[in-house]
Amino acid sequence: MKKSTLDYKNLPIWTQSLILMLLFSSIFELTNSTLNSFGNKAIQISLILSLFIFIFNYLEHDFFNYYIKNLYIIVILYLFSIVISMILNKDYNIQLLLQITSVFSFIILSIQTKWNKISLIILSSVIGVSTLLLFSDFRFSDFDYNGTVAFKSIFNNPNGLAIILFCSTYFILLTLYYLKNKFYRTFMLVILILTIYLVFQTHARSVYVSFFIVILMLLINYIKPKWVYYSFFLSLGGGLLFLLLYIILPGSELGNLFNTLSLKLFRKSFFSGREGIWNELWTHIAEAPILGHGISTDPNYIESIGTSAHNQYLQIILESGFLGISLFIIFLYQLWLLLRKNQNHFTGMLSSAYLIAFIFYETFEVTLFQNNFNIGLIQWLIITMGVKIIDPKKDGDCTKRTSIK
Repeated sequence: MKKSTLDYKNLPIWTQSLILMLLFSSIFELTNSTLNSFGNKAIQISLILSLFIFIFNYLEHDFFNYYIKNLYIIVILYLFSIVISMILNKDYNIQLLLQITSVFSFIILSIQTKWNKISLIILSSVIGVSTLLLFSDFRFSDFDYNGTVAFKSIFNNPNGLAIILFCSTYFILLTLYYLKNKFYRTFMLVILILTIYLVFQTHARSVYVSFFIVILMLLINYIKPKWVYYSFFLSLGGGLLFLLLYIILPGSELGNLFNTLSLKLFRKSFFSGREGIWNELWTHIAEAPILGHGISTDPNYIESIGTSAHNQYLQIILESGFLGISLFIIFLYQLWLLLRKNQNHFTGMLSSAYLIAFIFYETFEVTLFQNNFNIGLIQWLIITMGVKIIDPKKDGDCTKRTSIK
């Protein structure tokens, strides 16, 4: 019998809390401290656990749901295109294939999970304490802030810290909206202010833009809800337009104008070197445009590039060609349609806003898959938590206003 509505799985609170804590712990992989190896292990455990829980639920509890059948189809086709590319390029990286499969397992698992309010409280509390520690590091360490140095604390680079802080604001906003305890709400409001302040000290312009997009999306949803649907296409189109212009503008009059404005506003050049990387990537993409060079292809090891692609879409095209990127965009669109069905509720509205921000953010970075599984899993969690059919008669889920007891 077909399931025409989304059937949620009540994972035990300890399981939900374990998954969330593992995701949080995995960000230590981005640090230059002794916790780096701990973070790396947390990523691997998160991926293995996601795949195991997905398989277990599928075999034992009829996990397949007709409501999200299109997602299953697109995921299967996308993985199939990767396998074909692997075979043609003799790139038999089975470990990476399993990791990508685990990410998709996590996405589907998260969509069909009713996240409990206690899990949200635990995660937001950990985020709150961590933010206070970061702020203390900023204020009381020997960090020499003079308006030009970017704050990164124990992280390898300020951009990594910035996107983690940006993602944390999603859970802070959920907590502020759904929980009624005045003391806890005041605490989380302070944490939100500190988080935004720390983001600005990282000088991560891509995250500045992401914040602007979230605010703009929430305003549009309030003023003209019907316009929200088209934001998906505008964000993809805007990212593509930026990519093309960024390559051709250096040295032009318009490019010099943008560079001058950027130096005045951010004390940073508008052109960060990505223009050369992206231009070189197109040369390699042209060599295998349909199915790409295989999932092991890493621009860091291409002699003429020697660094990350700094663009999720170009990275996917490089690995699995235009077939792969087409299927990936369709996958994002299917998620977008699921979120659109929940636009009248805060969780769906907030997840939609962050999805659009992530779509544009990926124009500058590679975080959804291979390069940064830690950030990627958190991003996917944010997106999928908004895919809900809310039953106001039922208590206990984090899509209903409640008080902390």
